[in-house]
Amino acid sequence: MSDNERLQGKLVPVRQMQGESFVEMCQRAKTNPFADLEETHLIIEDKLYKIEAEKLDPYDEITLAHKNIDGSINFFVQFYNGSGDLSEALETAVKGMK
Repeated sequence: MSDNERLQGKLVPVRQMQGESFVEMCQRAKTNPFADLEETHLIIEDKLYKIEAEKLDPYDEITLAHKNIDGSINFFVQFYNGSGDLSEALETAVKGMK
């Protein structure tokens, strides 16, 4: 069933070990390197992030993000899951960062 979703959290970059390929890094993080979104990881612009999020009350569509000094990205997104999904909302938020 479709519904609004509101989440707040952080995208934490997964560090690539020396000599490790992107596919190996994704396998180490237990995510599929060819999927846009798994439950706990997301690939945006050839970077792998771990998703740390909590659900909030769902009403308005919101996509906000800002980058932290350590390379992680804090985000706040809300969307109607009948016309979009978490990966689309996160990509909009990341691309809209200043």
